[in-house]
Amino acid sequence: MRSVTYRLYPKREYEEKMLHFLDGLRRTYNHLVEMCRIYLGFRMGLPSEFDLMGMATRMRQEDPWLQDIHSHCFASVAKRVHEAFVSWMKMHSEGTGFPRFKNDMMFDSFTYTYKTDYGFVSKDCGSGMERIRLGMIGLVKYSNPYVMEGERKTATVFRRRVNDHYEWYVTVVYALEDLGEDIMYLDPSEGRDDVGLDLGLENLATMSDGTVIPNDRTYRRKEEELSALQRRLSGCEKGTAEYNRIHGKLSHKYKKLRNHRKDMFHKISRELSLRYADIVMEDLSVREMAADSPKGMRKSYRDAGWGIFTRMTCYKVEETGHRVVFVNPAYTSQICSSCGTLVPKDLSVRMHECPHCGLRMSRDRNAAINILNRGLGLQTGAGKCPKCYDG
Repeated sequence: MRSVTYRLYPKREYEEKMLHFLDGLRRTYNHLVEMCRIYLGFRMGLPSEFDLMGMATRMRQEDPWLQDIHSHCFASVAKRVHEAFVSWMKMHSEGTGFPRFKNDMMFDSFTYTYKTDYGFVSKDCGSGMERIRLGMIGLVKYSNPYVMEGERKTATVFRRRVNDHYEWYVTVVYALEDLGEDIMYLDPSEGRDDVGLDLGLENLATMSDGTVIPNDRTYRRKEEELSALQRRLSGCEKGTAEYNRIHGKLSHKYKKLRNHRKDMFHKISRELSLRYADIVMEDLSVREMAADSPKGMRKSYRDAGWGIFTRMTCYKVEETGHRVVFVNPAYTSQICSSCGTLVPKDLSVRMHECPHCGLRMSRDRNAAINILNRGLGLQTGAGKCPKCYDG
C-alpha cells in the first residue's frame, strides 16, 4: 500500500462545499460518540462498526442538510469512531484518553472510501491529469502531476491551517500488486553491499563503510529567530493587525522548516536505497529516549527526526527489492567490532579504542559495524554480553 499527497487549489464554491462536508461529518462524529457513550453507560457493549454505519446512514436520511454530503464519507466517520473506542478500551490503562467530542477546529479531514467516489480527469485542451474529481464537490485543481500506477483505494481530503487561511490537500492510497517499472527505480544489484546505519545527534547517520550524513539541525539553526518572533507575538493583543502579521510570519517559517526537513529526508533516503542493498538499523523508540533524556536534549532528539527518516528509508528500500532490518540497539557502541570485547565508555567519549586488539575508530562507525554484524547474524568473538543479544 502506497500513498501520494496532492496540494489542492479549490475555487471558492468548492471550498465552501468542503467546509460543509467537514461540518456535517463532524456533527455525525459527535452524534456517534454520544451513542457509544450511551451504550457503554447502560452496559450494552460497544456498537459494531456496521451498527455505527447504520446510525450515520439514518441520520443522513432524516436530515436534509446532510444529504449534500457524499454517503460513503459517513462510513469512514463510523469507522473512525469505532477505532477510537476500540483503542481506548485496549490502551486506556496506558493513558489513552476517552474519545471526546470534536469542535470545528479539531475535525479537519474526510475520506472517500471507494475509488469510484473520485478520479483524475484530463482537460480537453491539455494533456495529462489536470483535475481531480471529488464526489459531490466538483473538479478541483491540484499541483502534483504524478499519478502512481496501481489500484486506487481511499482518498482523504484534509486541510492545514496557515495563519488566517487553510491549505487543502488530498492523499490517495494505492494498492500495488507488484513493483512495476514505474515503481521499481532500480533492479536489485549483486554489486551493492549491505550496510549498517547508526543514528545519532552529532551526525544524522554513520554508515558501517565510513560514510557520514551530517545532522542539518533544521530547528536549532532557526531557534533564536523563532523565539524572537514568539516573544513579539506574546506582546501583541490577539486579533490586532500586528498580531495577525507576526502570527502569519511565524506560521510560514514553521511550514518552511517542515518542508525543508521532509525534502532533505526524501533525498537522503532515496540515495541510500539506490546505493546499498539491505540496510540494518537500530530498533529505537524516539519518544522513550526523549522522555528519559535531560530537558536540554529533548529538542535535539525531536529535531533529528529519526522517526520520519526511518519510515522514508523503509519504503524506499523495499521499492528496490531489498529490506530494512531492525536489531536490538543494546551495547552496540560498547562492544568492539573487531574482537567482541566489551569496552564501556561514556557518551562524551567519541572514539572507540579497544585495549584488547588495539582497534581505534569513530565510536559511531564502530556501532554501525556492530549493527550490521548483528543484523547479518555474524556477531562473534570474546566478551559477548548476554544482555545484548541471544546466542
